[in-house]
Amino acid sequence: MLARETPAGLLGIRELALCPRVDALTWGPEDLAAAIGARRNRDEQGRYLEVFRYARVMTLLAAARAGVQPVATVYVDIRDHEGFRRERREAA
Repeated sequence: MLARETPAGLLGIRELALCPRVDALTWGPEDLAAAIGARRNRDEQGRYLEVFRYARVMTLLAAARAGVQPVATVYVDIRDHEGFRRERREAA
C-alpha cells in the first residue's frame, strides 16, 4: 500500500500508483494538513476542505486507473459518531 500524505506525493500519485509493487492507495489528511501548514482539514460541518477533497478524489482516480485498491483514511475524531457514519457513507 502507498500512502500519499505530502504535496509531492499527492502531485505524483498517478505515476506512483502504476509502480508494480503498489497494490493499494490511501491518503492521510492530518499529515497532509501538517505538510502544507493548514490549521484544519475540515469545515464547521465536518466536511473536508477543498484541497483535502481533491486529495481523496485523486487517490480514488489513481487507484482506479492503476487497478489497485483505494483505501479510505482513518477517522480520528472518535467521539463524533455521526461524523464517522457520514465519513463511511462518503467513502463508500
